[in-house]
Amino acid sequence: MTEVSLFSSYYLTHCKSKCPGKGDKNLKKNLVIKDIDDYYRFMNSELGLFEPTGSTRCYQIHPRFGRGVVERISLRHGVDICILTMELMHDLELICQMEETCLEILYCDGGQASYGDCEKGNKHTIKRNECDCWLNDGGRNWLHFTGGVPWKSVSVCYDERFIESFLAMASDQHDAERMKAVLHGCHKGNDQRYGSSPGIELVFYQIMDCSLQGVARLLYLESKAVEMFSLFIQNELVLQEHKNYRIYLSEDDRIKLDQAKKVIVDNMLDPLSISELSR
Repeated sequence: MTEVSLFSSYYLTHCKSKCPGKGDKNLKKNLVIKDIDDYYRFMNSELGLFEPTGSTRCYQIHPRFGRGVVERISLRHGVDICILTMELMHDLELICQMEETCLEILYCDGGQASYGDCEKGNKHTIKRNECDCWLNDGGRNWLHFTGGVPWKSVSVCYDERFIESFLAMASDQHDAERMKAVLHGCHKGNDQRYGSSPGIELVFYQIMDCSLQGVARLLYLESKAVEMFSLFIQNELVLQEHKNYRIYLSEDDRIKLDQAKKVIVDNMLDPLSISELSR
């Protein structure tokens, strides 16, 4: 079961103008959502935020909220991929509580968003070219998008069935406990940030750039979702084993590395030398 409350400055004005005296009540009630299918139905039928277009798995942001497209791809074994491109006219904050365990790994390809744990009052920000992940397992969490800022992201969600199937593949109890420790460290209330890797970012780009159609596309995306989960677990296990050797970069260092990455990508056909790249 999932409990969702949605707050939008535009929706607040819209409710009050159409339903005098009822706007606050409508906004403050808690909505119990059975599963992710009900979430999308709620967004469409109750708020009109998502409008189905083309297929039943593709939604368009309603013009009164902004613009954009949400593509939800449901795969086998409890895996969901969401590709979201939007620009809202006003701030949007989503507060949700999901009782069923779900691990989400997200890559931000444009824009900025904030999220955190409602009870602990913490706050994290994810920006362009950054990855993060969190484990939904009963806590109340919030997610905030800023109006007027274009946002593009790809997220992969793994439900409890998928996670349990991987735990069952562990070679022994010690291996299973190590995997559980990795997942436990992904709570939104945990201030330890998730460590991404070039391999994981590459998989996200491959998902976004996939040009296959029909069943071929679904099989390809499913393989990429499994690959990402594998890379995520391996990456976190390596970081745990070498936690005393982590390299901490300043914001200035990160900016310079991002610039270097862009230069490399922009000159793939005519690569720069090490000395040229250093300059």
